[in-house]
Amino acid sequence: MEKRLGMAIIIVAMVLVLASMALAVDRAGAVSGASVTKGISSRLTAAVAQSDDAQAGNVTQLNLSTSKSTAKWAGYFGQVSATLALGIGSDQLFSFGSAANDQIVSVLASTDTGFNFGNLVAATAANVDTIYGFAAADIDSGTLTLDDSTPTIAGVSTVPAANLRAHTGAGTLSTSIYQSGVLADTAGPGAEGDLAFGVSTNSDERDFANATVVDYELIVPISGGDTGVEETYYFFLDLQ
Repeated sequence: MEKRLGMAIIIVAMVLVLASMALAVDRAGAVSGASVTKGISSRLTAAVAQSDDAQAGNVTQLNLSTSKSTAKWAGYFGQVSATLALGIGSDQLFSFGSAANDQIVSVLASTDTGFNFGNLVAATAANVDTIYGFAAADIDSGTLTLDDSTPTIAGVSTVPAANLRAHTGAGTLSTSIYQSGVLADTAGPGAEGDLAFGVSTNSDERDFANATVVDYELIVPISGGDTGVEETYYFFLDLQ
């Protein structure tokens, strides 16, 4: 009986040690700051005012429509890559080569260059509206934009996200390839620096314009609105 009890104690002790080792894994260690190479940057072409020749005595049915860029969001799209190396500073003792695309699982952006990725949780769309000063009823608010809560991003499930338009490698338009969502480094975030915006990568698809091959599409909010004030975002890659 004592022998069995002793074995049970040893097994329990081993389980506790293994569990503590698992908890000691630093989730933030998988996320690396990303250098950026900037390509084209443009905006939606606003609708041009058109005319009608009015005649006295006539009543004319005239249906009107317009298009205008959002004042609350900016978008990014492009390709990702990563290399693994051993060295000091920028000097490499040895390069292990390029990581496979499927090892780069997420693109993340935050206004905080020191964002704590070791404590990622799902934020809420309402957090975006409160922190960035958006009216929840606006058509481009966080509440009405991040209205899909199904995706898993950077290992966090049920992240509020927007389904962005992209084309599959075969050129078919889809809204399920890139789901751009919002995460936080703390429950109940209260500042912009507490939020990160991310999307799971999907390699070798085609962008929303069906013009280039991309690995991600992402949107981020702008607190200054369409006033010319720029918002600085820092970019990170989640490597697995």
